[in-house]
Amino acid sequence: ERVGVDAATFDRCVSTPLRRLLERGQSNGDVRHDVASSWLAEALVGLVVTVPQARPARGRDDTIAAITSLFLDGAGARGSTSR
Repeated sequence: ERVGVDAATFDRCVSTPLRRLLERGQSNGDVRHDVASSWLAEALVGLVVTVPQARPARGRDDTIAAITSLFLDGAGARGSTSR
């Protein structure tokens, strides 16, 4: 649901925790380190916001699976076979 949230609240509640999570993944080698965590966070937020509006429409579970797969397959560490 699209709800207006001020930038400071969004940063505190979403952006900062997401960046920290991605940074931890980068430091332990599970997330690619050649792209800044801030870019990865923005990419994920962009997918979450835009993909549900895309056509053809998918069910909730299929949409979540598509977003997850698209993001993780693009964010995985290069050469990683741990998945």
